Amino acid sequence: MIRLSSPRSRERALFTGLALVTAAALALTGGVSAADAAPAGPEIPPSTTASSVAFTPTDADALPVVDSEIGRGGRLAQDPSTIVPLGAGVVDATSALIRVSVLSPAVDLTVYATGAPAIHAAAGISQSSTLLVPVAGDGVALYADAPADVRIEVLATFGTDTTTPGATTALQQPVTRAETAAGLAGSVFGTSPIAVGLVGAGDVPSLDVRAVYVTVDVQVSEATILRLDGQHIPIGQGRTVVTTLVTPDEAGQTLASLDSGSGSLRLDVRGWVRDTASNVDRANVEGGFVPANRPRVELPHSVDVTDAAPTPIDLDPHADAVYTVALVTASAPGGTTMLDLGAPYRGRARGMVVDGSGGGEAQLMLVLLHDGTAEATLRRGSAEITIIPLGDFLGGVVQEPASETPGITVDSHHDGERVDLGTNGSTRLGGVITTPGASVDHVEISGPDGPIGNAELTSGKDERLTWAYDVASPEDGLQHYVATVVDRAGHRSDAGVRLDMEPVEKTDTVIAPEVKVPSVSSPGGLPTIVGGTEYVFPGDPGVIPGDIIAAGDSAGTPEGAFARVLSVDRVGDEWRVKAEVADLADVFRQADVYSTPSLDQTDPAAIDESMRGEPTSPEGDPIEVLPGGFPTTDIVTGSDVSLPDYPQTSDEPLDIPGLDDPSVADPDDYGLPPESSGVRPAERAAVVADDPDYTTAYSTKLNLKVSYKNGFKPWVEDITKTSASPDAELQSWAKERSHSGEKGLAISNETQAAVDLTFRLKSHMTWRWGVIPTGVVIDELTVKLHSKVTNKGSVKLFASSTTTFQSSVKLGSISLPNAVVPVGPVPIVITNSIELAFRISLKFAASATIPYGMTREDTYGFTYSDAAGVKSLASHPSPTILPFTALQLGDTTLQVNVELSPGAEVGLKSKIYGITGPEFSLSAQLAGKLALTTPPNLAWGRLSVGADLVFELSGKLKVEMLSKVFADVELFKIPLGKVPLFSQTVPLWGDPPKPTATAVPSSA
Repeated sequence: MIRLSSPRSRERALFTGLALVTAAALALTGGVSAADAAPAGPEIPPSTTASSVAFTPTDADALPVVDSEIGRGGRLAQDPSTIVPLGAGVVDATSALIRVSVLSPAVDLTVYATGAPAIHAAAGISQSSTLLVPVAGDGVALYADAPADVRIEVLATFGTDTTTPGATTALQQPVTRAETAAGLAGSVFGTSPIAVGLVGAGDVPSLDVRAVYVTVDVQVSEATILRLDGQHIPIGQGRTVVTTLVTPDEAGQTLASLDSGSGSLRLDVRGWVRDTASNVDRANVEGGFVPANRPRVELPHSVDVTDAAPTPIDLDPHADAVYTVALVTASAPGGTTMLDLGAPYRGRARGMVVDGSGGGEAQLMLVLLHDGTAEATLRRGSAEITIIPLGDFLGGVVQEPASETPGITVDSHHDGERVDLGTNGSTRLGGVITTPGASVDHVEISGPDGPIGNAELTSGKDERLTWAYDVASPEDGLQHYVATVVDRAGHRSDAGVRLDMEPVEKTDTVIAPEVKVPSVSSPGGLPTIVGGTEYVFPGDPGVIPGDIIAAGDSAGTPEGAFARVLSVDRVGDEWRVKAEVADLADVFRQADVYSTPSLDQTDPAAIDESMRGEPTSPEGDPIEVLPGGFPTTDIVTGSDVSLPDYPQTSDEPLDIPGLDDPSVADPDDYGLPPESSGVRPAERAAVVADDPDYTTAYSTKLNLKVSYKNGFKPWVEDITKTSASPDAELQSWAKERSHSGEKGLAISNETQAAVDLTFRLKSHMTWRWGVIPTGVVIDELTVKLHSKVTNKGSVKLFASSTTTFQSSVKLGSISLPNAVVPVGPVPIVITNSIELAFRISLKFAASATIPYGMTREDTYGFTYSDAAGVKSLASHPSPTILPFTALQLGDTTLQVNVELSPGAEVGLKSKIYGITGPEFSLSAQLAGKLALTTPPNLAWGRLSVGADLVFELSGKLKVEMLSKVFADVELFKIPLGKVPLFSQTVPLWGDPPKPTATAVPSSA
């Protein structure tokens, strides 16, 4: 709210009060019809804004908070950490508009505000400038690079509101958006305009920015004119620093150029003003700033002023304005003096500094209006002043003559135009608004069934006020749309257009119109990701803040790209785009795609060599690794794929507590409540039946010699690469070592793994006359991985005393092929990878060969819908197992007392654009306990076998692309556990004697 004491404000308040009383009386007496009093509500109800924003101008007669020439405060310090107090008036403010005047410095100097250049003053020349600064406590960060006397005045303060249209906010730290010396925004600054980004960097939003406070630092070899946002700013030879207020165009940019010559440009953004989004109830409120929407491309008007009397000036403000912001320049008056714009005054001089020989460089002035006008007062001499009105701070609602009715046009379409909605689902209406009286309150859009919603407003690059709104149609044929502008005085006018609409069909794939899909043939070329969600394009990508980049996988974006643009900057010969992760619902308005893309990798280069490892002990026991090959992962196809289903499984259904029981909550259900019916949901039941026919798998072989030559430390050698026949060599080596009385073991292992992927995306939107921003419904997003892993081999054991060995070996990481699923023109890229490792643990006193084998099939993944949220698709059925047995090691006597746990560890990742999707790790070891029972004469032998499944499962789900899921699904982990599989006795040879029956005495 604005504190006002002018007669004009009191008149407006009285008039408003009378108007409200009159309206109430009419309502009570039936003077207003029911239809007029209660119109039908809009299809998209507007959000409610505050009725005012905090804008508190300082009394014009207030003394400067610093005036070092007369001892009020000190000279400006040279310490960058200096905070200059601004007095008690700023304590409750977050931002302030201040005027800083540098008075006759002894040397050329630069004043810095919050770390960025703010004023450049030549030796002996007094200069001033008005700056938007953040308030730090009760002060502002100000310093200079040389000593200087200064005068500092607080012109106005602003509150904490950053969301209401017209609210002003200073950045805590200015952000540089142009620096031609470094190639930012361009490498050459001259007569050809360069585009400078204004939004989306620092703390400036990427959308809904009405105006931006900027400081330009220009160096030229000759005097010229700087053209910036349509403003004509005189620039002297050498260096000039000017702060002004500019309006971003629809691309979030402004244009800068010189009338003649060339030089360098730096532009820093200091603060911003909130603009009006669609479907907001009002575009302007009391205390808010609104740009002057008159063409500024015309030359600014000049006025001669003298010290004889105040000179009236025409600022052409809005009828509801109480203050105007203008950019003012003054010629040299012959003696250093001060120039003020506002009401006439007497007493102490005030206003901007005008140097006697240097004049007054272009600077912002906050002008108090008196009955909608102002006067220029020069305290000494005469000068020509040039004035560019930039906009107004608004007061309360006013009532103006009907002759000042606003105007509106529809320029986006011609009457009767045919519009096919099948591609984007909507079309954007737009046009121009003129406001000869009060500022705009809102622009309402209506369709065949009545009001739809309120339009967004923008001050375009040609400084006109424009409106835009996205409309749709649920019906075929000619439809009438009307745009009605309503100003803050209650005046209305409208314009309409009839469009021949072809609505969306149920089978259409509908992509939002702001989605851009770059290709090799695009003018900007293909992007390259340079970190996070920042991309570099070799040419102009043609995107603006708010657009969404959806790129396929390429050398520069191996995971694709799915990002909403925040800012666009040219740096040298490249364009840098900063972005954030986009939302699926913002792109796919209507889609239905089901895909099972192949993940068969055929490129050996996809195997990550760095993942290979040497045997290590998980318990930290010492292992001596001899030089050798160590595992390599290969791609196998056709008949080399061996993923057998073994004949034996558990005696009972696998009982990992609750893991697959739909009536029991467990970690891999992502914390969701269990199914009350106890019946497996359809989407979980379906995945159990998956039985892909794999034609490609990933295979790793290990052939290890483990010997205990010195004490208890095992020596390990892998002969996989060095031996022509590893199996025969291990058999011969183990037999030879067992005869010599040594102890050790030989491990021959192969792990094969295969994976397949299922993807489903289904979304819909209820099509009406408008486009509801949250109207897209994700019916299903499913990412499901099914893996089949076989771990098979044998251990050859020779040790007369109990011996232990345990080891873990990293086998390899394979980047599986990206799955690219086209949804309309948008390529959905799903990245996939698999990591393999082998674990084994042994405790034995034996002379035997023990074969082993286990195959597991597991399903991982999730399904999501807006209605049901996230559900797990995890399924871990019982493994199939090669029946345990014990074989004689060569011609040695069979001895078996063995505990062994061989198994594979599998890590799987599947991510949409490398962002959203599951990561899982499963370790499953077949834990066998084997003991041989024989009589002394070895007439028979029986092998007692017990088998358990030792497992450890962990997983996480990242969900950045779903706006209705506010955080990643937290990590779950099922710790190391053991589940009994079976226990049995296996006859090896002979028959043990049958038990002798014992006679039972008779009862006689």
